[in-house]
Amino acid sequence: MQTESRSSRERIPWLMAATRAVLGPVLILGERARWNGVALAALIITALLSDIFDGVLARRWRCDTPAVRTFDSMADIVFYLSCAVALWMRHPAVVRTLAAPIAAVLGLELSCLAVALIKFGKLPSYHSYVAKIWGLVLASALVAAFVTKHPTGWLVAALALGALSNLEGLTMSFILPEWRHDLKTIPQALALRKRMLLDRRREAQRFARLSRRAFFGVGVTLALAFACLSARASSIPSVTFIGGSTPGVTTGSAGTLETGTDNLTFQWSGGSLAIPYTHIQNFSYREQKAVNLGVLPFIVVSLFSPPIYRHIVSISYLDSAGEKQVAIFEVPKQAKSTLPVVLQERTNVCADQYQLPCRTNTANVPRRVIAQERPLP
Repeated sequence: MQTESRSSRERIPWLMAATRAVLGPVLILGERARWNGVALAALIITALLSDIFDGVLARRWRCDTPAVRTFDSMADIVFYLSCAVALWMRHPAVVRTLAAPIAAVLGLELSCLAVALIKFGKLPSYHSYVAKIWGLVLASALVAAFVTKHPTGWLVAALALGALSNLEGLTMSFILPEWRHDLKTIPQALALRKRMLLDRRREAQRFARLSRRAFFGVGVTLALAFACLSARASSIPSVTFIGGSTPGVTTGSAGTLETGTDNLTFQWSGGSLAIPYTHIQNFSYREQKAVNLGVLPFIVVSLFSPPIYRHIVSISYLDSAGEKQVAIFEVPKQAKSTLPVVLQERTNVCADQYQLPCRTNTANVPRRVIAQERPLP
């Protein structure tokens, strides 16, 4: 029951504004039908009272929404345009005399509406003190125009206040960065603008801090993931055995290089070669130009195409019999960022090109081989 009562009260401001909009065309029809001036003045006073009390009731019942305020402003526009038409029908000579100031006020009103629509996408609904005074003076001038025969003085005062009210509305629209309603004065609009810009600046700073943290977190995550993937690379395709002393592998054999946990395994169509990491003594990774064209041809070719490099990995290891063997592979360019890292971590030796203190891996090497490598006393 309470919900229904509240819903009914929320409709009243809407109905009052709609009634005011309807009274405008009724005023035109009444003037066309030659109604008494007092009857037409009563319509204007009724519209003025509805304009005053719809806002009072809306604020009291806490249903003073931006939609209500916007509809209230549109109802005012419809009603007062209708009053201007009725006034022209009753006092055409007075309207012609005041044609220039009337046109100026209408132009300012249209400009105020257009600026708000373009900037905010909504009609202005400021309801300032100047606008309220203008509404009272304009209603009084219209009552005097329909009741008396000499309304010029009242109309001049109303037009002056109308120009001032629209200039104030234009200024507020230019000042505010966002649409707002119910601003009473320009200083209030300036204070609101300062507060809104400060809130925007704080929000931008907060967003920048969150963005930096997010980018840092993503960067760290990607770096760790890349490091983990690099250290645990499982397969390197398009690998070619191009030489060495390894028995059973034909030069030119193409396959894949598997970097498992215990062994480095080269697999090709004719078989596989497993090299335990503990038997690898050292390795090197280097780049060499694919074709040596000579100095002059190289200069000519390099003008049109970048040089092509081969990526060569050389591994020295001990086989199952304790004999030292060498396996040389040509690997794709992508292996440069993974294969040396994996070999260095699994074998505890360094690649030659890194220029780091390297040592020979002697873990699990037959004692007789180690003894052969030691110098004689």
